[in-house]
Amino acid sequence: MLLSVLFMIPMNAATDKKGRRKSHIRHQAIQKELVNQIIEDHEGHIWFATNNGVSRWDAASNKWKHYYQNKSEQAKVFLSLCEDNQGHIWAGSYSSGIYLLDRETGKTLKHYSSKTNTPGFTGDFIFDFFHIKITNFVIHRS
Repeated sequence: MLLSVLFMIPMNAATDKKGRRKSHIRHQAIQKELVNQIIEDHEGHIWFATNNGVSRWDAASNKWKHYYQNKSEQAKVFLSLCEDNQGHIWAGSYSSGIYLLDRETGKTLKHYSSKTNTPGFTGDFIFDFFHIKITNFVIHRS
């Protein structure tokens, strides 16, 4: 499903100097961002962890929502994303820990970081999330 949805995003194919084919998302909402990870949630929304926040694309309405863009008081660079069983989005950042987001509003439900004195939390660079059980998952950090 993810690949078929991504092909619906307007793309522009070009070639580099060596003749290799490249594709670029033409949509203004994401075209200038470095995308670190893409996930699809259980409702079919596509989430992008970028170097300037988190973006969500609703394929049905072709609308974008953006979270944490150009915010100096919180994380900007996001490396990883995961959806839990309650439909919340976990966003792992570069140097600011983990943000637990409400999938519909983008509101921060919780922020886990060594800077927020989260017990047992010592690393703020979150590179990935891994599901290990129905209700638990492992966080990969440095």
